[in-house]
Amino acid sequence: VPEHFNGAIFALVALGLLNVSLTAEPLTAGIGLATFLTGFELFYGALEQAAALLAVLAAVNLTVALVAAYLTQVRFAFPAWLDEDPSSGNAP
Repeated sequence: VPEHFNGAIFALVALGLLNVSLTAEPLTAGIGLATFLTGFELFYGALEQAAALLAVLAAVNLTVALVAAYLTQVRFAFPAWLDEDPSSGNAP
């Protein structure tokens, strides 16, 4: 790993793990996990430069983003849907 990458890699990995460990919100935890994965991509991308690695890391990033978005939607939209008054006419 090039010497000038070390600071960025360590900062991204540390701050991403700190963010994941300190939050209970799914969106914030997803952002922290994406930050950690960015640091991991910088580290591992400098060691191994292959197209298959790029495809796998892109798929992992997309999966993390979709799971974080889904969990955020489930956490906030579904309880609000349950609390709606059916007589108001706004229920699905």
